[in-house]
Amino acid sequence: MSVFVKTWGLFAIWLALAGCTVMESGRVKKIALLAPFEGPRRAIGYNALYALRLARADVGGDVQLLA
Repeated sequence: MSVFVKTWGLFAIWLALAGCTVMESGRVKKIALLAPFEGPRRAIGYNALYALRLARADVGGDVQLLA
């Protein structure tokens, strides 16, 4: 058997097994942010919250923010 046939055969087996992966569902990921939201450094806290919201938009899925 040629190397080409063996390679494509292994690729077909790998592709069939890749469809059998276990998917997580129904779990909400929680991310907590500890930052100052009052006082003289509140701008830092709100900037960090904004960055966290942008990261959540990139990740997608069920992500709950706890500030």
